Amino acid sequence: MESPDVIPSLLTLALNDIMTYDKASKSGGPNGSIRFRVQDSEAPWGLFERNFGRTDTQEPDPEGRVPQWDKASVQEMKDKFSAVGFGPCQLAVMSGFLGPDLIATETLLATDPEVLPWVQKYQRSRETVSETDYEVDLITTLTKLSGLGQQINYEAYTYPVKKVDFSKLKL
Repeated sequence: MESPDVIPSLLTLALNDIMTYDKASKSGGPNGSIRFRVQDSEAPWGLFERNFGRTDTQEPDPEGRVPQWDKASVQEMKDKFSAVGFGPCQLAVMSGFLGPDLIATETLLATDPEVLPWVQKYQRSRETVSETDYEVDLITTLTKLSGLGQQINYEAYTYPVKKVDFSKLKL
């Protein structure tokens, strides 16, 4: 990968886009409508800004659906995750993408008794060679989150099965 430093910003973009999903109205979700700017002070030519997101979307989702993660309380974070159908496990596994500082975010989340066991689990998992629990739960959560608000026409992926006449088979 040419620029691994952009991965956290892209995952934050994806998470924020996903979190626009409104379960009650079944609107929003991962539709590529969020755009944001990141300042990169570690770039080879000094400070510059990078734009993330798609400019070809029809219109952005309504304002106010994504909290300012770095200013949100644990309860606000839990409420937002709950509003899209997720709980403390998913909140803890996504903590690295909720603010500019993973340690500060996890320290805040660890103050909540429901989230604390998950924070501890993922911290232990990241300290091992395989990181299995963290990686599996992160991939599972991202997969579930990416499907929020999706309307899939399953008939487009099905076709009639041809009947086989077993009496004509030569054995």
